[in-house]
Amino acid sequence: MSIPAVSIPAAILVGGLGRRLGGPKAGVPVGGVALLSRVRRAAAAVCDEVVLVGKAGEPVPDCDLPRIDESFPDRCALSGVVAALSAFPGRSVLVLACDHPFLEPALLSRLAGDVEPFDARLPVVGGRIQPLVAAYGPGALDPLGRALADGRLALVRALSPLALDLVPEAALRALDPGLRSFVNVNDPAALAAAELRADKKN
Repeated sequence: MSIPAVSIPAAILVGGLGRRLGGPKAGVPVGGVALLSRVRRAAAAVCDEVVLVGKAGEPVPDCDLPRIDESFPDRCALSGVVAALSAFPGRSVLVLACDHPFLEPALLSRLAGDVEPFDARLPVVGGRIQPLVAAYGPGALDPLGRALADGRLALVRALSPLALDLVPEAALRALDPGLRSFVNVNDPAALAAAELRADKKN
């Protein structure tokens, strides 16, 4: 299947500590391939520019991607999204957490195409918004930046003033029937499950 390319950058968030995994997630292998490498490969299949977003001075293993440093002291996904949008003023950005090993490029292309006039396009899986496999338009920057400055750090709550394009599960399944794109690796049990899925290639 031909995957439409998009003209917006992809930002991969790598700022988490990965406490439940015993360390940062970016270099953790799934099926012999680091999580970051898997996400990078999927993003590069769709976007012509891929960058990392993380805390200043923290190393990311085996990666030569351009890097955007977060200046906000607390660790939160909202900080990463704001840093990504700030680095590309006036542009939409595809935002991806680094712990999704099975991202489907066709689904990413659907999320990232023609984001405006919305402030963000977000998938909805199991009735829940998925803000870290999503595209954010330039109109999201000011409201999310204000939430960050005010200490309202929960990303989903910070989305409330935005004009959202919510992609329903049926539309997502048309591109990713098993919704593999939304598998994430947060703890040893999730890592073990991801290893099994990688071995079975399904």
